[in-house]
Amino acid sequence: MPEKEKKEKKEDKAVVDTSDEKALQEMMKPAPGTEQISGEDIILPRLRLLQDTSAEVKAQESKAGRLKHSLTEVIVDSVEFIPISMYKSRIMFDPDNREGAPLCRSVDMKKGSDGTSCSECDNSKWKEGRPPTCNTIFNYLIFIPNEIGKMIMPTILSLMKTSAQAALKLNTSVEFTIPRQPFWNRVWLLQPKQKHFPKGPAYLLNVTQVRETTDKERKWCEMIYKNTIGKRIVEAEDQPPTDIPVSDLD
Repeated sequence: MPEKEKKEKKEDKAVVDTSDEKALQEMMKPAPGTEQISGEDIILPRLRLLQDTSAEVKAQESKAGRLKHSLTEVIVDSVEFIPISMYKSRIMFDPDNREGAPLCRSVDMKKGSDGTSCSECDNSKWKEGRPPTCNTIFNYLIFIPNEIGKMIMPTILSLMKTSAQAALKLNTSVEFTIPRQPFWNRVWLLQPKQKHFPKGPAYLLNVTQVRETTDKERKWCEMIYKNTIGKRIVEAEDQPPTDIPVSDLD
């Protein structure tokens, strides 16, 4: 057998047949020694937009305006993704300490980490035409199409401030469909875009619809949804949802 065919057959064995229900159920069983690991024992990876303020950019490991996956540490210029679900949260930074940890954050939009009720907190309200100092974040559990059959862990994509328009675009694409459709019916392209602000250039995230998903992709994403919805999403307390440009903090 030619070497190329041997390699292809070897790779095929590592991919689960998404049309085989028994294979999918078998795949979901814990591996020996991992039976006690639950959702609270892992942290979902993130896609980060690198800005001039990012450590990787300051260390000259990457240019600003690129995307980094927190688990694989792969840095790319753009990526295709399939949204699975969305949840909202809040975060507030100190504008005088842009690289410091958040002053307050809320994973449920109800209660902040400082114990304050979000609905009663002045930082969550508009004041004299100025937006709240505590920002709403649109968090999406997403999946990369080429991981179908190989991985069931989603990645978190967080959109806020100048990138909130991308979130509104994703939300609108499903909210007014008849009949209603889930997020995972479409593949999107995520691409950073530079924008000039009074205090200098910064990058925001832009999304463009690429195509409709295949039956195989929809089945895989639905399985991920059923295994994540209603379960606790653990976020690293010292890890911001994305790297914040100067223009977004002032």
